[in-house]
Amino acid sequence: MDAALRVWRDDLEVLDVTGHGWMHDEYARETWLIQRPGQFTRHHAALQAPEGVLHFAGSDIANIWAGFFDGAIESAHRVAREVRESLT
Repeated sequence: MDAALRVWRDDLEVLDVTGHGWMHDEYARETWLIQRPGQFTRHHAALQAPEGVLHFAGSDIANIWAGFFDGAIESAHRVAREVRESLT
């Protein structure tokens, strides 16, 4: 790993590395989002649709980067805009 870092910088040293067993995590029990063929395109709009005053955001229903942190941020921005528009 030190060699990989030296490609960009030669003044860094790896002190520790860690990971997480998501498959064994009692709350996650999986790694990233994997949907069946057609599942995303068939149900995506319905999953994003508000139910009354309740709006949904999350990485798994993002428009871009579904299943990743970037998707969660994008989804939060989308829902924040929806909520703001619903209040005006």
